[in-house]
Amino acid sequence: VTTASGREVEVTPSHPLFMQSDSGLSPQRADELSVGDHIAVPRRIDAAWDDSIDVSVEAVHSHNANSFTPPTQIDPPLARLLGYIIAEGHVQVSEASAAAEITNVDDEILADAAHCFQELGVRWSRHGKHGHETAEIVRCSSMEFVRFLNALEPAILETSEAQLVPECLTRASPENKAAFLRAYVDSEGT
Repeated sequence: VTTASGREVEVTPSHPLFMQSDSGLSPQRADELSVGDHIAVPRRIDAAWDDSIDVSVEAVHSHNANSFTPPTQIDPPLARLLGYIIAEGHVQVSEASAAAEITNVDDEILADAAHCFQELGVRWSRHGKHGHETAEIVRCSSMEFVRFLNALEPAILETSEAQLVPECLTRASPENKAAFLRAYVDSEGT
């Protein structure tokens, strides 16, 4: 396939390329394309990924605070944790407290979410979900961590239909994007 800009890509005959249709973009087999067909291509491809995070969080000055120091870089545990929180999480905020929790029935997901909190250096707990036989919750009660989530993307504190992927993940390295997507799909996908 050669684009109008002169870029070339070699594909198999069954490779899907995306064309504009009435319902948006739809896949079209490469061997069914004709000269002059318009296919979707990225406007640009950035080779320089940016895993940096530049947010500040107001510290909580309390003797029993679950203190959290915001990282300056995205890494796979943070990317996975964001995937779990956006897919299966819930953030509770009140004037006196805040918590992020992930509910699931899969022990592997719950154990990994707990590991991700541990990697970030915040305390967490795991307990059964009230009124549910198999679901459990991994919970991090930390006003500072919730403020960090809010600084990354305020929609993370909203209900599931309002969730958005933080901008920092859209420019993150492929390794961190993959970690986010793997956690999101593992916990939300069927």
